[in-house]
Amino acid sequence: MSDQASSAAPEWTVASPSTPESAPDQRADRDDPADPADPAADRGATPADGWAGPPVTEGGSDPALAALREQAAESAERQAAALAEMTAQLGELLRLRSGDIDLADRLYAENTRLRTGEFAVAVAPLHIGLLRLHDQMTSLADGDAASVAGMLRIQLLQILDTAAGLSPFEPRPGERFDSARHAGVGRAGTTDPAAEGTVAKTIKPGFERADGSVIRVAQVEVYRFESR
Repeated sequence: MSDQASSAAPEWTVASPSTPESAPDQRADRDDPADPADPAADRGATPADGWAGPPVTEGGSDPALAALREQAAESAERQAAALAEMTAQLGELLRLRSGDIDLADRLYAENTRLRTGEFAVAVAPLHIGLLRLHDQMTSLADGDAASVAGMLRIQLLQILDTAAGLSPFEPRPGERFDSARHAGVGRAGTTDPAAEGTVAKTIKPGFERADGSVIRVAQVEVYRFESR
């Protein structure tokens, strides 16, 4: 009976532990997590892992990026057109401004000329009266500056110079006769042919302004050649 019991008992076997060489690497069957230090981890899985990157159009560019570029180009064109229009308007303003300045200068010059002419016409009688008084004092003084008439003549010259800007001038003997500055009131004979047509003597001085314009011509005697 004991033999039957022993023959009926099942046989148990214990498997021996496998060596490292024979044990399969179970980690190979699992996906390795991405290494944080690996630069490829920031880019995601490679095409070999089954990820082909962001969607790409047929032309090979991102639709959103293409739209942004198109908007930027349109904005640049609008800005360039606006800048060109502003430049043209500025040029027109400068041209108009230059024309205004020229017009103002011309109007000022014309106004000054007219006012100067009007002033000259208005004071002409006063000048004539003062010049006549000067001639009378010159005649009465007869070259004596210390006389009353001589002192009055000096004062009249000061008034004419200060108030009217007029000063006397006397042509020098031998100076060529100039009808714009001289008036011949007499002739003097000469045997020198070169002296003919020159001033012999001043009878009455002339008067001129500071700019050289003549108010009254000088009265002079002119040499005339006389052959023997």
